[in-house]
Amino acid sequence: MSKETTEKILRIFLGAMFLFSGISKLFPIEAFEVVTWQQGLVSLELAPYFSRLMISFEILLGVLFLVGYKMRKFTLPASLFLLAVFTIYLFVIELSGKGRENCGCFGELIPMTGIESILKNIVFMGMTVYLFYLTVVEKKSSYLYIAAGYVTIFAVMMFFFSIKPYEAIQPVPTLTQGEVSEEQIEQEPVTINDTAIAKTAIKDSIVTKKDTEVKKEKPKLSDKYPNVVSVYSNLVPGADVGLSVITFFSLDCEHCLQVATELNGVKSLLVKVKRHYLFLGAEEEITPFFSKSGGSVGYTLLNPQKFYPHLSSAPPKVILLANGNAVLQMEGNAVSVSQLTTRIKELTDNYSY
Repeated sequence: MSKETTEKILRIFLGAMFLFSGISKLFPIEAFEVVTWQQGLVSLELAPYFSRLMISFEILLGVLFLVGYKMRKFTLPASLFLLAVFTIYLFVIELSGKGRENCGCFGELIPMTGIESILKNIVFMGMTVYLFYLTVVEKKSSYLYIAAGYVTIFAVMMFFFSIKPYEAIQPVPTLTQGEVSEEQIEQEPVTINDTAIAKTAIKDSIVTKKDTEVKKEKPKLSDKYPNVVSVYSNLVPGADVGLSVITFFSLDCEHCLQVATELNGVKSLLVKVKRHYLFLGAEEEITPFFSKSGGSVGYTLLNPQKFYPHLSSAPPKVILLANGNAVLQMEGNAVSVSQLTTRIKELTDNYSY
């Protein structure tokens, strides 16, 4: 194979890969926006702008590769720099243990872990370096065409994928056993004096054996978890009364389907608990989801701008509320239905409501 043929094949291949990488992030673009936010690149407010700038640049590089414009002076150095920066970043993320099941490099079309993406980037960087060696020095040409192309791509993207602001959500603190939130109702202090102790001692001394066998009445759930207004009250009517399980499910997520199936498998243990699913996806996906998971419950279909701000990682997310207080929150791979049922049993056995 001649040098010119090899150069052309590599150039077209890399151009196609950059184009595919950029375009794949558009469907849906909100998924890539959330990845940039959850990985700590930018804030959620800036994520829509940053994601469109990045996607526009990838598409621009893809076009420049295909037409062979300013290969040695811009296209190859810029692509090598971009690949190197994201490879180093993914490496740091993996070392810190914050890696995701899908790093978002090819959007939702081809899920890739951080390690897989690092290996892919290393291969692409090797191709880029070799292509730089094969490419001849081009004639002088203006950078204005590159700038104009980038602005045009960005403008088209802003027109067809307009920015929709995400809702600002205040995180709900999870209460551990015995903990009282600042929002809870302040309890009146109990005063114990010597007279009260003496009266109690006399009363206890004459208690019959039959009386000791009488079970003490369960304390009320509201004594431990006074009613508060949670961030979920606007999404789920009645969520802040009694025990409620709120779940965030993406309708095309296999892990979400697995958790929903497990919840239906233990529904006999959840008879005293309200369940409500908050879905991300299309309306036509809901019936198949319920069919596959083995049962339906009340649900609300959310748009991405309402759904994603409640999550700090990939779905699913499960929250157990007691009168609006978050007593258990699990997300992503940390979701455990057995842990959820254990906590519910503990509350129902020890408290009345």
